[in-house]
Order: sequence, then C-alpha cells, then structure tokens
Amino acid sequence: MTNIKEISTDEVLNAIKDNNPIIIDARNSDSYNGWKCANEQRGGHIKGAKTLPLKWTNYMDWIEVVRSKQILPKHNIVIYSYSENESLKLANYFIKAGYSNVSIYKYFIEE
Repeated sequence: MTNIKEISTDEVLNAIKDNNPIIIDARNSDSYNGWKCANEQRGGHIKGAKTLPLKWTNYMDWIEVVRSKQILPKHNIVIYSYSENESLKLANYFIKAGYSNVSIYKYFIEE
C-alpha cells in the first residue's frame, strides 16, 4: 500500500472553512445519514462531506459514481470512516484510479 498522509482535526476544520478539499465519508449510508452505528456521540457526517461507502468499490463502475459526484483527480481528497483501515482501503482505490492527492482523517470517532 502507498504511504498516505494523515491529517489532523485542525486541518479538516480549516479545509471546511476554505471549501477545500473534498471530504469523503466511507461509512455506510445509514451512518452518513445520522444513525449511530458505532456508539458515536452523535450521528451524521462532517459538514460538506460526500458519501461514498467503501462497499461501493465492490462494483465495477464505482469510479463512475465518484466522477458523477464531481470528484475528479485534480481535487484534494480527505477520507474518513469508523476505522483507519477502511479509510486506507478507500484511499488506495482512489490512488489506483489516478487520484494523487489523497489523505485520511482517522480521528472522526474520537473528536
């Protein structure tokens, strides 16, 4: 696997303020939509995040779904999920698809 940058909570907050990068929630759609599926303090997603559950990568056309959401290789991508491993898996799918600026945020549950 590729060495993928991890970003801090402050970096995510600054990114939200600057409208850069594209933040992707790799959790299931129920979690994204507000259900507390992993004992988190509150449900929902990071403001402005787009949903792209990791399981969607099992489909041949997953990258077409990504592009239909206007997530393009030129964008800076930040991925988060319930586990660092899930975030890394999705990040590596993006890298294999030609996205070069991909990082993960692993403190979603903690912070």
